[in-house]
Amino acid sequence: MINSQIILSQSDIKSCELASNILPAERINRATQGIFRSVKWEGRIAVFCGGAEIAEYGYMLTQLLSKSNYSVTLFEFEPSYSQFEEPISRKQFAEFSGGDEFSIIVDCILGANLDTKMTLQCQELIMKINKAHALGTFIVSIDLNSGLGVDTGITDLAVISNLTLALGCYKRGHFINSAKDFVGEVRLIDNGVDYANTHAGYACLLVNHSMISSLFPKRKNFTNKSSYGKVALIGGSINYPGAIKLVNAGLSSLFAGAGISTIVAPKSLKDALLPHILQSTFMPAPDKCGYIKFSTRLLDSIIESYDVIAIGPGLGRSSDIVNIMTYLLNHFNGTLIIDADGINNLIGHVELINHSNATIILTPHPREFARITDNDLNYILNNPVESVQHFVENTNATLLLKGSSTLVSSSKESYAYLVNKGCPGMAVGGSGDVLCGLIAGLCALKTAPPVLSASAGAYIAGCAGMMAANEINEYSMLPTDTVAFIPRIISEIIACL
Repeated sequence: MINSQIILSQSDIKSCELASNILPAERINRATQGIFRSVKWEGRIAVFCGGAEIAEYGYMLTQLLSKSNYSVTLFEFEPSYSQFEEPISRKQFAEFSGGDEFSIIVDCILGANLDTKMTLQCQELIMKINKAHALGTFIVSIDLNSGLGVDTGITDLAVISNLTLALGCYKRGHFINSAKDFVGEVRLIDNGVDYANTHAGYACLLVNHSMISSLFPKRKNFTNKSSYGKVALIGGSINYPGAIKLVNAGLSSLFAGAGISTIVAPKSLKDALLPHILQSTFMPAPDKCGYIKFSTRLLDSIIESYDVIAIGPGLGRSSDIVNIMTYLLNHFNGTLIIDADGINNLIGHVELINHSNATIILTPHPREFARITDNDLNYILNNPVESVQHFVENTNATLLLKGSSTLVSSSKESYAYLVNKGCPGMAVGGSGDVLCGLIAGLCALKTAPPVLSASAGAYIAGCAGMMAANEINEYSMLPTDTVAFIPRIISEIIACL
């Protein structure tokens, strides 16, 4: 049974396979048949077999290809005793030139078994395969691209594939950190193990359209703007006026379905902001030297009038901002989304989260997450799932950890949601503000738990960004382009209902 959503660590995968009633030989045979059916084989084919179990898939695949009259050459790490029913061309790794003499290369060198440092011979081979990829050879990696960290997605050198065929379930290394630069398209191959019902660890679920379609039920006619929630977006300062960024956040919250979106910014930024605010409303905040000034009158007004407060974009850091954060955490009972400088002003005050009656969503990138948890950045990058799990187990918050793929979890879940949508074109100032506003708008709907609303926000923003990059390009696209495609993505999701 194949599960199209579950993502496991290598230790959990091994535990599942040991607990299953399927013998290794049967598992390998079933998966290899699936591999054979999943690729359009043509031209000259090379299969590279290294050590460990992954080589067995390569040997069996080579035999299937040969019996089906394909032109196949087997490259081995060292001579093996594997026997074939038909004569097969067999060579050593060192005999591969790295040119474009093959149409398809199959990578069964290391797979997900990177337990030791790669040998110099493996490094040289991977560089040759990547050279062939650059020349147009179609590369298929079996289970995981050789050289890529199975649980971290981190590597200095790995096979770059057009297609990666994951055996039985997804691995973390298919999605996080450097993974997207190596894996190409990822497809699942059934190997007979029911990982969904046998794992005992902390799994991730891969977010898709159907998973979040419940956020958008058909609306009733007898409703008004208050039926869909009121959002306040608090941000901006003299150093980070970001008028258009705040407007993007307001617009994305409205595109998500919120009834009212209000931008709260220093009154000294009024002239810069107002020409850009067409759909949202504006609430001028008292300021001091261009930064929002602490005011119980302002905050009480916001607390009484809004269902969702998103705070942080462009706020800057000051004692007044710390006081504002503290007041909201102590007095607000709605949904509080803390982003950007809102997170930075929490450094040293994270314990306030556990004493708050608000429903809290934090949206840090890894460096911000390292600051508020006082952890080493490299530890977080190497252990993102465990870092998120530890944080939510010890705080009263939902955490969204940004990255090339985004992780979202809360203490109320026994797993994390993983969003693998997005593109390099979104690596520009203002994309985080779009996400912040989008999450705020989805939370205002109150059609799903906060953890799913936050996951949906990351997913919709990522899909919209990818669509924008496809229509424009990854260099020239702006956050405004991502915002423009949000309605189209939501239309697609609604169609899944």
